[in-house]
Amino acid sequence: MKTLLILLATLVLFMPVAVAGPTQVTLEVAFYPYVPDPSGLSNTIKAAFERQNPGIVLRLINSHPDPANPKNPPIPLADDYYDDGLANTHADLYEVDTILLQDLTATKLMPVVLPNHNFHPLAVLAVTSDGKTYGVPHWMCGNFLFYRAQDTAVSQAQTLGELRKPLNPADGSGLGVDLKGGSTLGEWYLTALAWDLPVSKLPAAVIKPLDPQEADHVKRLLELCPTGLCRSIPLHKDAGAYARKFVHEDIRAYMGYSETLYYALKEIREKCPSDCISADQIAVRAIPGPADRPGVAWVDAFAMDRSLPRAKLAAAQRFLEFVTSSEAYKAVLSADKNHPSRYLLPAVRLPRAIMKKLDAPLYKPLFAAFTNRMTFSAPGANQDLRSRGKELDCKLAKDNHELPLPAGCK
Repeated sequence: MKTLLILLATLVLFMPVAVAGPTQVTLEVAFYPYVPDPSGLSNTIKAAFERQNPGIVLRLINSHPDPANPKNPPIPLADDYYDDGLANTHADLYEVDTILLQDLTATKLMPVVLPNHNFHPLAVLAVTSDGKTYGVPHWMCGNFLFYRAQDTAVSQAQTLGELRKPLNPADGSGLGVDLKGGSTLGEWYLTALAWDLPVSKLPAAVIKPLDPQEADHVKRLLELCPTGLCRSIPLHKDAGAYARKFVHEDIRAYMGYSETLYYALKEIREKCPSDCISADQIAVRAIPGPADRPGVAWVDAFAMDRSLPRAKLAAAQRFLEFVTSSEAYKAVLSADKNHPSRYLLPAVRLPRAIMKKLDAPLYKPLFAAFTNRMTFSAPGANQDLRSRGKELDCKLAKDNHELPLPAGCK
């Protein structure tokens, strides 16, 4: 018996022991919700990142508790992102529209280290506050004018006034542009201000009540629209609506972000009859405005929560390196047989070899039309622009005798 016990003890002593692997790290990441196919985009990045980093799991955060009553169902981030939704969301990393950045630096975010990528200087400027870098730029965006490639009258117009002849709503060849909603109209109001004022004066200008002269710039856009089209609430809520109308030739041209091309190309692939325009007939240019005055650009950037545990810092930095890498951009921007390119504008200058593989030929004119742009951020800027947008919404409604007036108009 004693011999048997000694034998068993010896076997236990020399039995292989399972060694625990490295501790798994979970990163909670809230992506920007207003992109084409947001779930597909975030899950593509998640899968590619986790393949390269088996010790790190990404948990996608797309909602937040109801601050009025935590017992209520969570609120989707896409419902109130700009109405304190992002401020009420808790994650390790957030994709922040930099119009909100300076409202969050004091309470929510901490400085970050930029990965060693070739970031666009404008994007770096957008994430810098008081000499510190608070975000890693991911996407840039801004409005463009889309038209048919052979439409020389539209391509050669130098001012909004010169668009009046080719884009005449009276003969059914008008413009499509979303001129509804406080945030959207706030953006157009800032565009009008940037045409008339130095960039240094914009923070003070957006605090003031609506300037009638700047409102007139936006009104000139509305005058190019078929009656009721550009002030439609259903179209405002329908992403890509104006791009789809353009490919069906219901309008002669439209204005919108670069990613609206995704909806145009998807419509051509899936739903267009033979009388729709083809993808190679779509052209893009900058919106005609006063000579040598900047257009407006917006930047989305990944930022770190200031309470991020030290144990997660290395994993978070690895994610920031990956999400702005050529590999990650290629994964979410490449066209294939089932999906067109999302045509989002990367904040990193990608190598030509990568750009060619995206099968997205309109990137070249898009970036050419993106030059001479300014970006804007200031404490309270988001709310200020939304307030000016609501005032502009009321003015446009009254000038055009819309009934009923938007809520809150007097």
